[in-house]
Amino acid sequence: MALGKKKAAPEKAAKKADKEDAPAKKVKKAKGAKKAGPILFKAPADFKPAFFEISFETLRDGLIRGGSIEVQRVKGKWDNPDAKRFNLAEYDIPTLTGIATRLGAVTFAPNVAKRLLPKTQFKVVLRVGKKADGDVLTCGVKGVGYVGVSAAMR
Repeated sequence: MALGKKKAAPEKAAKKADKEDAPAKKVKKAKGAKKAGPILFKAPADFKPAFFEISFETLRDGLIRGGSIEVQRVKGKWDNPDAKRFNLAEYDIPTLTGIATRLGAVTFAPNVAKRLLPKTQFKVVLRVGKKADGDVLTCGVKGVGYVGVSAAMR
């Protein structure tokens, strides 16, 4: 007996040939299932574009410690140490709460191995502006930094 591939049974070979000759069926997508559009936020009338420096710490499970979130609005370039900085906690609590909520949602992962590093300080720099064609806010991440191990969690 020679070594090699076994020949397929004649019945199986015939069924395989029939499947190859059959035309492919087209699957119709359900009508009415539309993709949701983007969520847009109207800019306030007195809005000025600015940089926002967000700093926060994580707990031992990799989730953000709520009391550690600090948001500084920077007037001018964010990398300029002489630029004026305003703490959002002092004058705009709703915006600070919104930032904290969205930050917590975007960094959450059910799998503990995919969460942020535990007991760590981070910094995120955002640029918030207004689109020229409408009063819609835009936001872009300009930098993310690992500051170090949290002093409060050592």
